[in-house]
Amino acid sequence: MSWENLRDAYRTKLENPTAKSVLVLIVDEANAEGLALAGISRIAELTEVSERTVTRLVQVFVSIGLLERSEVWFKGRLRPALKVNLAMLGGDLAAVFDAAYTAAQSKRRTMDGGLEACGNGRSDEDENVAATVESVAATGKGVAATLPPHPLLGISPLVPLMSPPPVVPQGGTCGRDSPLQGSLEHAVDQVCNALSIARARKRRRRLLRDVIALEMTKGQPPPTIALAMVAAWHRQIEMGPYLRVKLGIDKFFGDGYWKDEDRWFWDEQRLREARNARVGCM
Repeated sequence: MSWENLRDAYRTKLENPTAKSVLVLIVDEANAEGLALAGISRIAELTEVSERTVTRLVQVFVSIGLLERSEVWFKGRLRPALKVNLAMLGGDLAAVFDAAYTAAQSKRRTMDGGLEACGNGRSDEDENVAATVESVAATGKGVAATLPPHPLLGISPLVPLMSPPPVVPQGGTCGRDSPLQGSLEHAVDQVCNALSIARARKRRRRLLRDVIALEMTKGQPPPTIALAMVAAWHRQIEMGPYLRVKLGIDKFFGDGYWKDEDRWFWDEQRLREARNARVGCM
């Protein structure tokens, strides 16, 4: 931490107390060059802000040039990091931040669609998914190979076959007792059971709930999302010998790695060796 940088962070005008607290925490975690290893989960825990809100604020900071995503080697592992643009600290960023944040909020409302109409004016901190459905499509269809083979490994990654999005009824009530909320909690239980996560791990359950809720806004039913998450986790375990870094549960799901194998930290040398070995056996 640099006291000068921390002082400038406090002087930065954002006119958003939540955003200011997140920025100050990142600067406080950063070294003198502005490089911080603090992850979304840690920032959310220390600022008492939901991980979804922290993720959105970080994205806004990146869009205005205040932060830059990076990766650094730390204790023998490649870790994601945030690089603070120290030249922007201490300035009046209220106008540019407000414009970028408003654009991000508008994009979210557009994506949420019918679910947002059921929200009844809730804030970003509300963890309830305010929507109801008449029924949730039956799952258990397994997984389907929908992506092309990995360019080096030659194995097609498996992803669950997604069902049609649930239909949001015109009437009904929204709340914790709604059918969709019950399905959300069941999906969280499904993932926790598959990954051997105890109920006492409330913070981790909250992270998984936020991940599933976010995917639900894209039209996917909770059980199918849970199947995809479990399949991705086991896929990472299966491909462990070909990865330089195996991610933990929080980062794997919280930072969206489970949805995109191209972001995994592949060991290109081992992939080539595996490919050459298969070619030699033909």
